[in-house]
Amino acid sequence: MKKIITVLIFFLFTSFMPPKESFEGIITYKIVFTSKPGNEEYTKHQSQKYGTSLKLTQYKNGNFKREYPSSGLIFGIDFNIYMQSVNRLYTKIRNSDTIKASDCSKNTLIQKEETDKPDETIKGVVCRSYYISGGDARSKQPTSLQYFYPTDKEFVDWKLYANFNDLFYNKVVFKMQAPFYKLIMELSKYTITFELEKIEAKKLTEDPLKFPAGKPVKEL
Repeated sequence: MKKIITVLIFFLFTSFMPPKESFEGIITYKIVFTSKPGNEEYTKHQSQKYGTSLKLTQYKNGNFKREYPSSGLIFGIDFNIYMQSVNRLYTKIRNSDTIKASDCSKNTLIQKEETDKPDETIKGVVCRSYYISGGDARSKQPTSLQYFYPTDKEFVDWKLYANFNDLFYNKVVFKMQAPFYKLIMELSKYTITFELEKIEAKKLTEDPLKFPAGKPVKEL
């Protein structure tokens, strides 16, 4: 009887709690590119892809923009824009006027492993760690992703990304329900690490998600 009363009280209490709003603000990360031995020549252009910094503009409705201000002028990514309402990621490369659109419901990776890893302290915050890996369906090239994320701090609503299957992002957000403080992305020939430099919660009034005028959009 006591157990039933306790469950009822918890249900009533949580029912009247206002729903959490997803984090909105700007997060900056430093990027470190590490080539594995023997692959230095191959990875020359890959090291230009992201550069050394990432600026993430995150909206509470799920939209976001990733900007890479120091990426290479030839192979570098200018920006990624995710539009939650259509579940598409739009990518602009610096040396091309065409914006490429990809359907985020698709995932070329077949999952291999999923597990928790040891905690790590980042910017004075103890972060849990989540690891997920997969192999490309055609090339069989492995990709692993290790995320470090805080608890009881910034909140991200996983439901906004429930159909974002690319790179297992729906699973990642469901697990973290927070922005990541660190990400180690490991491929067969190199490793890329994104680590938090600054996080600023703020109400965003401007809309940086509009595409540059006159740029063609190509569906992949």
